[in-house]
Order: sequence, then C-alpha cells, then structure tokens
Amino acid sequence: MSIPYDKIMQAQAENLDTQQQLAAADLESSRLTGDGDGVLQAAERILHIDAMRNALGVRAQQYFSAQAAQSQGNNKWGLSTEEVEVAKASHSAGTVEQRLEEYARNKARYQHMRATGQYRDDQGTVRR
Repeated sequence: MSIPYDKIMQAQAENLDTQQQLAAADLESSRLTGDGDGVLQAAERILHIDAMRNALGVRAQQYFSAQAAQSQGNNKWGLSTEEVEVAKASHSAGTVEQRLEEYARNKARYQHMRATGQYRDDQGTVRR
C-alpha cells in the first residue's frame, strides 16, 4: 500500500516541529549555562529547520496546486468534479456537453459580475 504525499508532508512538518522544540530547548539551556558554542550550534539548527520548513511549505503549495489543477483539468471548461456533477444534473435542454458549456459560461458571467461590482454577495445582510 502506498503512502499518500499529503501524509508524508504532514509527517515531515511534525518532525520539523519536534526538532524545532529540541533546538529551542538546547539554545535556552546553553544560554543559561553560558555555553557560547552551544548557543551558536542551536541557533544554526533553528535557522536550518526554518529553511527546511519554508521549503516544505513551497513543496506543499506546489503539490496542492497541482492537485487542484488536476481535479479541474478533467474537462475543457475547467470545472471541478462537483461542478460537473451539478451541470450534468441540471434540467437545461441539450446534451451533457451543452449543459457543461452553459454552466461554465454562467460561472464566468457570475465571476465577472462579482469582480466588477454588478453583483454583490452582501445584499440583504443586516448591519447594526
């Protein structure tokens, strides 16, 4: 059984958290005892862990962006799996392809109207 990438990255993040806590404890211990070399070594470990955490964050972002693109890349209109199901189940006339195209067109129109302020989501909101 294969291990999913998101579980691997989660385990790596937890490992980095543990290493960060240990390095911080070593730094404080060395600082309190006046061990200058220990302070420098622990501080360098902390910087190294921070760099690894940033690299892991970039890698996770790339992975999840690719996953999102892949889930939307299954059709030529860029609709998510859920949107495809909604479009297929619609009562619009025409073939499934025509329903998908109409859904994508309406989605683009809605996004444009929201972006230009022609349609607002806060209509009917009670403000006191």
